[in-house]
Amino acid sequence: MPNIVDDFADIRAQLSALSDPVVALVAERFRLEAQGDTKTAGLGPDETHAVTVETAREIGRLDEEIASIVATSAAGIIRQVRVLREISAGVYYADNDDHRSDGCADRLEASITAGIERLVRFPRDDQSRQWQKAVADGAIIGLATTELE
Repeated sequence: MPNIVDDFADIRAQLSALSDPVVALVAERFRLEAQGDTKTAGLGPDETHAVTVETAREIGRLDEEIASIVATSAAGIIRQVRVLREISAGVYYADNDDHRSDGCADRLEASITAGIERLVRFPRDDQSRQWQKAVADGAIIGLATTELE
């Protein structure tokens, strides 16, 4: 398993080749979280704390990276929302020591919004373009209102 601290440049290079690197970054984030939980099994309090602090730092760095990228797919946006939920709930802090910058959650929210706006503006397939045109023409709104009656 790669050490995110030592291999970050290599991991980032691999991710840039993907169509939506957010998906892989979030997967790595939750893999680290699970790995940290596994590493602490059977350890004493001091060792558990050390592992938790290091894992929280690594997760914090990934969260910063995830917040700085505008997702290019619905899957990426959904994963960013999952990370935002984790940040908001205070998941994986070491003694309430948050290893993210103060504006990480706000930047992540802005990235999510930008990703949604990007997907709405630039539909990726014919069906999405048809739905977008139908919405622009008012057909979807009309259909929805007739079903309410």
